Amino acid sequence: MWTLAQRRPHTEAFDSMCLPSPRIGQERQRTLLILLVWGIAVLGPSLVLVADEPATAVQAEAEKREAEQLQDESDASPEDRDSLEDESPEPEEQTIPIPDHWRRLGKQGGSEVWLDTKQKSVILAGHICLTRGGLEMFVCTPNTKEHESVISAHANAAEVHAALLAIGATPGKPVQWDPVPKSASGAIIEVRVTWRDPDSNQLVTRWGKEMVRDFRDGTGLPNDWVFGGSVLETDPESGESYYYAESGPLLCVSNFSSACIDINVPSSDVDGNLLYEAFTENLPPKGTKVYLRLTPGKFFEGR
Repeated sequence: MWTLAQRRPHTEAFDSMCLPSPRIGQERQRTLLILLVWGIAVLGPSLVLVADEPATAVQAEAEKREAEQLQDESDASPEDRDSLEDESPEPEEQTIPIPDHWRRLGKQGGSEVWLDTKQKSVILAGHICLTRGGLEMFVCTPNTKEHESVISAHANAAEVHAALLAIGATPGKPVQWDPVPKSASGAIIEVRVTWRDPDSNQLVTRWGKEMVRDFRDGTGLPNDWVFGGSVLETDPESGESYYYAESGPLLCVSNFSSACIDINVPSSDVDGNLLYEAFTENLPPKGTKVYLRLTPGKFFEGR
C-alpha cells in the first residue's frame, strides 16, 4: 500500500511562485540546487552526487523522513488507514526485466525510480488506477488524484524532478496566468509506457499519448508534455521545503501551475470543460503495474 503524500490546497499564490526560467543565471542555479539537494534527501543514499561526509547527512535526513512517515501511519485511525488502500500491486513485484544499467534511486521497498544511464531516461513505476472517464492528469502522485488520472506513480514528484535533473533535463516554468496567459515551458518529455499483458504474458509498450483520448475528435493526445518544474516553497521560519506537485499533478493533461510535467497548450481543469479522457481501448486492466520511460528532448519556450 502506498502512503498518503503530504498535501496542501491549491491557491492563487501558485501563479506568482513559479521556478525561474532556465535562461536566468545564478538565481536559477540556486533554486535548482535547493531542489536537487532536497530531492536527494528524499531519494536516499543511492544517488551519491556529493562527498562521503555530506552523503551521510543526506542519509540521516532520509531516515528521519521515513521514521516520521511511519509514525504518521501508526497514528492514523483504522478508518483512515483503510481509506488509503487501493488496487496497487506490491511495489517490489517487478513485472518486467530490470537491466543492470538501470540505477535504482532510493532503497528497496521504497519508491520505484531508476536512471537509465545508457538512454538518458528516467524509469518510473506505477499502476493503472483509471481506465474510463475524464482526466486532469495522466500520472498523479500516490493517493492524491487517482479518480482523474490514468496512472498512480510509485514515487513522489520531487524524486521524479530530481531524477530528471540528474540526467540533464532542463526545467522551465509552469503555466502562467498573469499578467498574460502563457503555457508551461521546459524540456519536452517523451513518454512511453510498458507493461506485461495479463492474458498473453507478453510485454506491451505504447506511447503515453496513445493512452489519452481527445474528447473533441476521439484521437490520441496531439501535443507535447514539458518539464515545467512546479513550485518549490521554503518556509522562512521553519526552513522546511514543500514541492507543490506532491499534491497530485505529476504529469498533467489539464494545466496546473503546480505541475511537475504539463501539457504545452491551454487545457482546462474545470469539470465539464475537460478536453481529454482515458483511451480505454489502449489501456491494460485497472491495477496493472506499468513502467513509464521519461526521455527529455529539446527545450520548449512556452507560448
